Amino acid sequence: MPVRLEGSCRCGEVRFAMASHTPQPYQLCYCSICRKQQGGGGYAINLGGLSETLKVKGKRSLGVYRAEIEDDEHPH
Repeated sequence: MPVRLEGSCRCGEVRFAMASHTPQPYQLCYCSICRKQQGGGGYAINLGGLSETLKVKGKRSLGVYRAEIEDDEHPH
């Protein structure tokens, strides 16, 4: 039985919900951008979901975010 997943962007302008048979993380990302976003030793997680159940509110606020981080991995 699928579980309902809900979330939003950082500012809350865009919200989403979807059903998932696998609500546990299947992949962890520890790149410099995800570490910076989560702070400290944080990382981002990726979840699987059923695309046909995806509902998005705030579509007018959607955009592309490209973080530019200057660090040892990506010096400018």
